Amino acid sequence: LPVYTTADGRRWLDPECSQPLPVPPAPQQRLDRDTVAQLVRLTVQAPGSYLPHDDQSTFPPKEWERTPTARDLRLLPHPVAQDGSIGAYEASQHTLRLDTELGLVRRPGR
Repeated sequence: LPVYTTADGRRWLDPECSQPLPVPPAPQQRLDRDTVAQLVRLTVQAPGSYLPHDDQSTFPPKEWERTPTARDLRLLPHPVAQDGSIGAYEASQHTLRLDTELGLVRRPGR
């Protein structure tokens, strides 16, 4: 699931940072069906090996642990700079970014 992270640590579903990453509203302990469906529509298919298994920034929020499907998603964080430019996710072996025309773009690491 591509997410966009601002300098203050907040995570968003869109590059314009207008849709926050959802959490279940109190007192509910799960995301509702429509929210899960929206998240699934935003996902990008990729091999599990693309994201390191030990990078906490790629794990779903703890608030999703009681929501089937959402708890199993992996996040693809994209840093958002102050000027609004979107950076790529840098893993040890490659760089990943979501391109509006090309989809998921993978480049070898440094």
